[in-house]
Amino acid sequence: MSQIQFSDGSYFKYQYDLNGNVINKRKLQQGNMLVNPGFEYYSNQNGVADGWNKEAWGGAVETMAVLETGDAPSGSKVQRVQARDITDGNYAGIVQTIKVKEGKTFTSSGKFKVEELKNAKLQYHIDFLSEPGKYVGAFMDEAAQTSNGEYYTLSISGKVPSGAKMAYVFVLIRGNGGIGPGTVYVDLLNFHYGEANSLGNGSFEDYSRQTGVADAWNKVAWEGAVETMAG
Repeated sequence: MSQIQFSDGSYFKYQYDLNGNVINKRKLQQGNMLVNPGFEYYSNQNGVADGWNKEAWGGAVETMAVLETGDAPSGSKVQRVQARDITDGNYAGIVQTIKVKEGKTFTSSGKFKVEELKNAKLQYHIDFLSEPGKYVGAFMDEAAQTSNGEYYTLSISGKVPSGAKMAYVFVLIRGNGGIGPGTVYVDLLNFHYGEANSLGNGSFEDYSRQTGVADAWNKVAWEGAVETMAG
């Protein structure tokens, strides 16, 4: 199944048979407005996936990378956000700019594996602006501890502030109380209009790993149970 997405967040999804013929076409209204949200496309060799830019302030030294890994929540690649020498209040991370419409209810979320945070915290942060340099509001979710090798969800929901026409969507490691390093792996980011859903791929529409389980989900079987999951 492939999709064509429009600037208002709506999109068509097409499903094909084995001969390449279209067998199903659906228009969905809560499309992901982020470009390359799963970091699968990487062509510019600067450590940051296509559609994203790196940020580093206050002397932070970043070592970003797009990595192929077996535990990616979606697809096969993740974005590593990594930096050292992050002083208190300063940060390093990635950002993407999108167009938004004031007054619309939105939800934004992502999957994060926190490997290291010392005198630092992870922030999933969205700034809303009327034009470049003119801020009208911000939303944020954050975490300050490692995730024991697992991916967890950070989620933001609310209403696009009055006057907003654009938004900066950030994944940041911010200095917190000293100088320190941080390493975070990021996947399956999402910004869409509509009601809140903190679950990644809550409607099971995205299926890329061919494991029988939709992206962002894992299978569980106990006491000899034989599972036959299917996507």
